[in-house]
Amino acid sequence: APKTEERRRQLAARTWAEVKETRLQLIATLVDHGCDVNAPHDHGITPLYMACEFGLEDVAHTLLEAGADPSIGADDGSTPLFVAVEGGRHALVNYLVVLGRADPNHRRRNGASALHTAAALGDVDMVNLLVELGASVDARNNGDWTPLFAAAGRGR
Repeated sequence: APKTEERRRQLAARTWAEVKETRLQLIATLVDHGCDVNAPHDHGITPLYMACEFGLEDVAHTLLEAGADPSIGADDGSTPLFVAVEGGRHALVNYLVVLGRADPNHRRRNGASALHTAAALGDVDMVNLLVELGASVDARNNGDWTPLFAAAGRGR
């Protein structure tokens, strides 16, 4: 039975690797044939936004390399950076800002920045990362709250 279980694990790992590779090849093929990587779906959501929301770092990297614009967001002003912050995806946040040139000080319609979001969630590592990437600790949302107030307001 232990050999059978190990065989299943190996097969599953190979299957997932093939799915991942196929997904990236499909995206590359669509881009090569003129697919607009910034074309929005419902509520302004782009493929990059969805990749960041679901933590698909490989897909996000491929889309950014193909010219995806990280500043295009949802109707509420959320961008791929916001959903990566909400998901606690530190590496993806770093990639979006450093290589994708996402603005760490972009604001949602309610005036909240990604730093407000990380602070309200109590994600200290994300707060530190965003500050290192240039997010303003003095940014105020429409309620005149700074990220520090957002953290305190949520009991963080």
